[in-house]
This record gives sequence, C-alpha cells and structure tokens, in this order.
Amino acid sequence: MQIKQSQFNKGEEMKHFIRVNMDNLSVSSEEVSQEYALLGGRGLIARIMNQEVLPDCDPWGRHNKIIIATGFFSGTSALSSCRISVGGKSPLTGGIKEASSGGAAGNRLGRLGVKAIICEGKPREKKTYLIRLDRRGAEIREDAALAGLTNYETVERLHAQYGDKVAIISIGKAGEMRYANSTVAVTDAEGRPCRHAGRGGLGSVLGTKGIKAIVVDDEGTDPVPMKDEETFKQIVKEHAKTLKEDKGLILLLSTYGIAGAVNMNNEMGGLPTRNFREGRFEGVENITGERMAELRETRGGKMHACMPTCVIGCSPIYHDKDGNYLTSGFEYESHAMLGSNLGIDDLDGIAEMDRLCDEYGLDTIETGATLAVCAEAGLMDFGDSRKAKELINEMGQGSLMGRVLGQGAVIAGRVLGVSRVAAVKGQGMPAHEPRIFKATGVTLATSPMGADHTAGLVFNPGIGPEEAVDISLQAQAATALLDSTGCCSISYGTLGLPIVKNLLNAQYGLELTDQDVIDIGRNVLEEEKRFNREAGITEAHNRLPEFFFEETLPPLNASLGITPEQLKEVK
Repeated sequence: MQIKQSQFNKGEEMKHFIRVNMDNLSVSSEEVSQEYALLGGRGLIARIMNQEVLPDCDPWGRHNKIIIATGFFSGTSALSSCRISVGGKSPLTGGIKEASSGGAAGNRLGRLGVKAIICEGKPREKKTYLIRLDRRGAEIREDAALAGLTNYETVERLHAQYGDKVAIISIGKAGEMRYANSTVAVTDAEGRPCRHAGRGGLGSVLGTKGIKAIVVDDEGTDPVPMKDEETFKQIVKEHAKTLKEDKGLILLLSTYGIAGAVNMNNEMGGLPTRNFREGRFEGVENITGERMAELRETRGGKMHACMPTCVIGCSPIYHDKDGNYLTSGFEYESHAMLGSNLGIDDLDGIAEMDRLCDEYGLDTIETGATLAVCAEAGLMDFGDSRKAKELINEMGQGSLMGRVLGQGAVIAGRVLGVSRVAAVKGQGMPAHEPRIFKATGVTLATSPMGADHTAGLVFNPGIGPEEAVDISLQAQAATALLDSTGCCSISYGTLGLPIVKNLLNAQYGLELTDQDVIDIGRNVLEEEKRFNREAGITEAHNRLPEFFFEETLPPLNASLGITPEQLKEVK
C-alpha cells in the first residue's frame, strides 16, 4: 500500500495523479498524459468526471469519485495561486460539483508534483483510513483513533504525530455521518482547519470512502520547474506591486476582510434578512467587518493570509471576549447567513456558530439556509442565537433531528413542511440577494454548480434584467478559468486574464492568446453541463424559488425583473 520514492518529485516537469482505490485499499501513481496537460483544478475535475464517473450513479455509492485537484501554478511563487478544488457528484444537487478552498495543502501538493488525488471505490468494511503523501511516496492505512473526531481534534492529533509543518485535509463528523451538508476542511498557514471546500456536501463523499484525513508533507522537495523562470518571477513581482499599491478595494479587504461586504450590501438594500424577506437589517452595525476590526483592537486577533504567497491577507482570526482564539476564516457568508439571514445581531454568537461548523465540517451557507427553515417551522425564533447553536450541536451529535437538518435546507423543508426554502438545484442559496444583484441571481439559477456565488459573483446592483444574463455568463466563464488555475479571485480580479495568460506561457513555454485563455473557462462550463445533462439536470432546472418572482424586496421594493422562462432559456 505504498509507492516508491522514485515516482515522486525528481525536479522534472512531469506531474502525477495519485489514485486511491478503496475497493482493495491500494495507492498508485500515474504520470499525467498530454490530454490533461492544460487542465487543472475545476477543469481537470470536469474532464475526469466525464471520463470516469457514471452521471446517474449514487453520490454515496462506489461508482462516484472524489477528486482533489491542484491548479496550474500550485507550488510556485505566483500570488494566491494554490487553492485546491474538490469535486465529485454532489449529494445535494445530484450533479457535478466543484468546491474550492484556500489553505496550505495546494502549495505542498504542487511541490510534490501531484496534479490530482483521485479517490474511488468503497471499502468492504466500515473503517477509518488516513492517506499520507510525502516526497517518498504515498500510503494508506487504517487509523481507528480518528473516527468520530471533530476537525480541530483530528488536526491536533495528526500534528502531534507528523509535525506542525504538514498540511492536512480532513472531514468532520458531518462527513462521517453522510450529511449532504458536509465540507472538506483544509488547514491554513497556522495549521487550523478553518478553510473549507464547503459547498455541495463533498465531505460526505469522502466519508463514504472511509477517508478521514489526508496528510501532505512537502519537506525536501525541489522547486517547481518552469520554462522561463525569470519572466515568471517578473510577472509575479509586478503583480505584487500592483496589489500593494491599491488603496481602494484591496486596502479595504486587508482591513475588514470579506465581511466588509456586510455593510455595503446592507446600504444597497441587498443583505438577506430573515430568510430573504428584507434587504436591510436593523442590527447590521453589530455584525459588520468594521465591528470585527474594532474588536481586534481590544481582544487581539489579526488579519492573515489564508494561503502561501498571498500579499493581501483578507482573512480574519477572531478572538472571544476573553482574548482567546475562537475562529478564523470568518467571512461574509457566515456573518450574513448565520447573522442577518437569521435575524441575529450577536457577532460573538455568530462566531461561535462558525466555529461549530468548522468543528463538525458543516457549510455555513447551507447551515444558515437550513436554520432559516427551522425558524419558519417554529423550531427557533429569528434572532435566537442560543437556539441556533443548539440546533447546530444536534447536527454534530447526530440526533434524529440533527441528521434531518444535516441533509440541508431542501430536505429539512420537506420534513418540516416549509415551502419558503431559499435553494436552487437542491443547494441552499448564499447571501446575495438576486432582486438587487440580478446578474448574480442569473448565476445562482443557471450555474451547473447549483446556487453557488463562487460560480460567478457579479457585485453590481446597477445591472438591469436585460443585460444580466450576458454578464452572468461572462462571469461564470471567467470564474471557471480562475477555479482551474487555483488562483484567488480577489488577487486576480479584473487583471486575471492577462496575468494568467502570461504566467502560463512563462511556466509551460506556451504561446497562448487571450482567446485561448477565455476558451479554457468556457470549455469547463460545457463539460460540466454535459455531465449534468446526462445526470438528468437540464435548463428546465434553471429556476429560483417562486417567492423571488412574486415578492418585492423591502425597503427598496426591488423586483427581480427576470422571468422564469428567460432563465430556462439560458444554455
């Protein structure tokens, strides 16, 4: 169950797939063929899924696979370029799903020359397994002591065993209990499991394979080889200079984090409040990024980079009222979906919920959507953070009610008899109001990923219904490109295409044009839609919940302005 050192990093350009077969508990290494040379991250997942996975398979069956893929620049000095993509058939949407995460694992996998870890099959016995990769090879072994641990407990145990410098990919109890709302956690630069490939329930797919954690150790590896190292370094240097000199958005993000969007969305009338009934929250000043920055002054904590080679540092580390570490990676979606969406204005309470979600391996977006369903059903009141935490703990403890809620907002709505469920293609909606941000609304309705803002967020309230479709499709293609590179959308933003093109040409000795790079993203979307069509998901599923069409949004009385028929026509 171990592969030899000679099959790993030798300073060559060749990369490898690590194939983990849970049917016979074996690990093998495969050299990546030319077909996959210009594929990475999300695009690589789409290609492997179409070639190796039956679209109509059971997401929790042996025929589904879970793929952990690196981007084009993982392990290099390219800024904020070592996000990893986790993919498979989603138990939430029933279609293809890619969820990406920051953290340290992508950088280390890139230095090991690993293009993807492909986990397939299903063990005959219900046991708990650990995968370990280093420059000598990869191995799989049983580790019963990890069973039932939270993500933080898992990481603490593995760091004690393998050292603090390793990166760890893990699942919490939610993944082990096959919750459709379950994440894959990745340790950050400080070794905390607070970065998550959160959407789509992919933690449960890893859980059905019996894999609790993957340890990645890149000690002793060589630099990632490239064709034109000097040009590559110069591009990175100029990119860093541009970001450091930005006194606008980048400065705001490094000060307040993504949670700075709470106040901005509220001002624009688009902050989801009490299950998307209103666009402004009366308690907003208590849950903003600005408020979080004030608390850092008295409690400690800091802004930090979620991954190596980031020069922005937009991710907050949040301390409790006693100055003790509570959570990190505490971003906008958690503030909004566990805050205003539930009518909760207690930032400490929201942070405690965020920590519980990290511990158990629950997606904060899906959890917020599910708890809103609970409030609609009378299981909790809007504004009751204490009861919200109790319900999250029920999920973590695996009670009958917790197991129902762990299947996500749609299943919870069916069981509890609630029709007002903010979800698309089975997946809870993120904290972006489609009646204000219309192009994002098109993305949420039409993306092959289901209701996922990371598939093409357009943060512009001025876009009208007539142009929303075209702008959304452009954003979806651009995002698919970045998700394939492993690059952070914040660091690349509007500059992304030329920088990505120039980096690719320098690293691989290519002569790509702007159009070639644009086509990478478009081709990814086509591959994903092909898988979904064969899985039974078509344009007929491009729809938002009915109440978005029927209700105007207070206080601006905004309407969607896009018809259900228009969404179904989006190809």
